[in-house]
Amino acid sequence: MTVAAHPYRMNPKHLDRYESELARRRNIRDKHTNEQLRLPVDGMTFEPLKYADLIPSNGLDNGASSS
Repeated sequence: MTVAAHPYRMNPKHLDRYESELARRRNIRDKHTNEQLRLPVDGMTFEPLKYADLIPSNGLDNGASSS
């Protein structure tokens, strides 16, 4: 498989991601540029991201890592 404009080595662990990206690009190739640019924005949620939801609790009161 050839990945155009891919500056890094392909990692077999991420082949599903590469395949998904190539499929997404192929599926939108016939759409107008404005519609292609709007698609990612339509998929976004605009709810605030809380730090506590982003970082799992490690049981320490001060939030420091346990390592």
